[in-house]
Amino acid sequence: MRKNLLEPLAELRGMGVPDIRTAVRTGDTPQADRQRMIKAPPHVLVTTPESLYVLLTSESGRRMLSTVRTAIVDEIHAVARDKRGAHLALSLERLEALCKARPVRIGLSATQRPIEEIARFLVGTARVDAGGTPRCAVVDVGRKRSYDLRVEVPGQELSAVASKEQRDEVCDRVAQLIREHRTTLVFVNTRRQVERIAHALGERLIIVQGVRVNKRKYIVRVVECNGYDAISTIRKELLQIALCSLVFACV
Repeated sequence: MRKNLLEPLAELRGMGVPDIRTAVRTGDTPQADRQRMIKAPPHVLVTTPESLYVLLTSESGRRMLSTVRTAIVDEIHAVARDKRGAHLALSLERLEALCKARPVRIGLSATQRPIEEIARFLVGTARVDAGGTPRCAVVDVGRKRSYDLRVEVPGQELSAVASKEQRDEVCDRVAQLIREHRTTLVFVNTRRQVERIAHALGERLIIVQGVRVNKRKYIVRVVECNGYDAISTIRKELLQIALCSLVFACV
């Protein structure tokens, strides 16, 4: 939320746009924050299907939600497949009955397939014609991207255990690719290999044509590939190279 909502809103305020209040309502929201949003309803409310149901049940929550204009279901594919989706669909219908004007429903996802089925779930059965076509606009920007995919192997014959010459050849090639690209993410099998290859690449990348350059030119960072937090850290620090272990238990 901070990256995708609060930071853009702060930029808009810097451009003279009036302040847009935001709030988060989940089961962990402190009571003081809940009371604050009741007294001063936010323009943008981020909540969950369960908390939306609770808000629609309380008098103060219904009063706050009665002026909703748009309902955005982010990552809609994650809730459409199970009982949370059925719960949310019911709450959206209750929200529509509460508001004077029907809120616009927007579903967002980069992986929703089949997209027509997701659209039917979003609009509700009342807005699906006899042929099963949902009466809404479906925007599909596609998922195709151009890739440069290559498989490279050492020039020497492979065996069960890589020789020192083969490891040096691999590290030399990886170092060359790092110099040719802005960001490089390298995966290896174990944490031990992470430490070893990080050292080998560090030695190669801080020496250019025999002259040792500033070590900050190439940052070799050892991270654990344990989900979004690791990748977020990589993006935040703009690392030129990050080595990740595929062993999730290594923390």
